[in-house]
Amino acid sequence: VGAAALASNASGIIPQVHFRTLQLPPVAVVFCSMERYSEMVAVSRDLSYDVLSVYNDCVRRSLLACCGYECQEQEGHFMVAFSEAGAALEWCLMLQELVMEVRGLVM
Repeated sequence: VGAAALASNASGIIPQVHFRTLQLPPVAVVFCSMERYSEMVAVSRDLSYDVLSVYNDCVRRSLLACCGYECQEQEGHFMVAFSEAGAALEWCLMLQELVMEVRGLVM
């Protein structure tokens, strides 16, 4: 820090720092997971892994269709992000319909 910066500061100890306001784009974050997955595991571990695999595939494929991003996933719990809230809502509805459709095919 130059002597001029310290001298112009009121206290003389802390250097003057100018911060620009950083403009960040809006982000919509969504958390989703399967209900009652732990109960499925208790009934049939092998079948529950198959169901989880299909669910994860549904989540990831639908994210591609809505331009979403997978931020984090752990055992079927997803954190996803979108550039617009409308896209996030569209994805939520699409995923719900997709899961219900897949469920209908399995049953």
